[in-house]
Amino acid sequence: MEPNEYEEQIRLHLAAIARRAAGPEVVDALLAHARVARSPASVDGAIRAARLLCEHDAEEHEGTLVRALRSGADTLIRRPAMALPLAEEAVTLARGLGGPSLIVSLATLSRVLRAAGRPAEADAAAAEAESLS
Repeated sequence: MEPNEYEEQIRLHLAAIARRAAGPEVVDALLAHARVARSPASVDGAIRAARLLCEHDAEEHEGTLVRALRSGADTLIRRPAMALPLAEEAVTLARGLGGPSLIVSLATLSRVLRAAGRPAEADAAAAEAESLS
């Protein structure tokens, strides 16, 4: 799919979410595309969709946003400078959710920090995740 075509598809998905004619399944589809394409634009589209869902109902969709951020960080892990802010935001939001969401988000942050060449911080995030398990 050409970049302009893909951007048009994202625009249509976001419009459907805005009309409340679509939900988390759109985020799942965009994340699936992002994992295959491994492009920042694809990750951005999925996160934009998740943020829009949260605008409609944060309580119901905050977990979707955390998952989108985490998945985006994993997808972009070979680009740690791009992945790190996503992983950090996922952890920040997941702290409010607790449980498995926080544990998995901390594990993702640990992997991204390791990829960024920050092993001490990676170990600290991994240790915190382990302490919550």
